[in-house]
Amino acid sequence: MTQTRILEQIGQLPIQERLDIIEGALRLIRQDLRRTGKPQRKQARKAQLAAAARALLPDYAAGGVPVKPAQPAGCRSIASQARQCEGVYQHI
Repeated sequence: MTQTRILEQIGQLPIQERLDIIEGALRLIRQDLRRTGKPQRKQARKAQLAAAARALLPDYAAGGVPVKPAQPAGCRSIASQARQCEGVYQHI
């Protein structure tokens, strides 16, 4: 059944039944999130930021040659790397 067809069918139900369906759907989503861990959106955002950092790395490398950065302990995000991990990249 397509999403459009499902919504059409739900729209024909009384409000209380619609709320019951929504509650059940949210319960299923919560169970899925507990099983899989972090919401996918957060994982996707982290992957996107990591890809952006890798893409920009050559811009910060000496002479335009990419430098593979070390991953110092305690660096949890790109922003924290910029603040906490000075000296990892060769300066221009």
